[in-house]
Amino acid sequence: MDYTHILCIKVWTNAGNFFTSYNNIVNKIKDLITDIEFTETVELDGIKHTISITWVKQIWDEKLNNLIAFDLVANINYSETYDQFIYKHTELVLKKIQGKLQESNAFDSKWEIIFNIVKPLSKTLPNTEYNVLWRY
Repeated sequence: MDYTHILCIKVWTNAGNFFTSYNNIVNKIKDLITDIEFTETVELDGIKHTISITWVKQIWDEKLNNLIAFDLVANINYSETYDQFIYKHTELVLKKIQGKLQESNAFDSKWEIIFNIVKPLSKTLPNTEYNVLWRY
């Protein structure tokens, strides 16, 4: 899969100020977000956009697995001007998942889902075009 964004999800416990993986909670969150298209209307600065994002599990080869600590990726066809909308969209989805887990008593009230979205600076496939610098 070609991807444009990588999602990292952690669960932070405010009671102890550390990450928790109690009862395999991070994997439960990933199961609730992976391979499902979420469509949300996001409003920022008075502008509303309805966008759909599907996060999928990425299996890295051994070398990349040591470099990239996250395993959820998406191929989002929005320009970089939409990064704030993508972030807000993911925040809304994760808040809904957190509420769903709290209703089922699988998520402690002192916990919160935190996340980070990164974009790779290079393509996953090598660039075959030659870039030449000329000195005058």
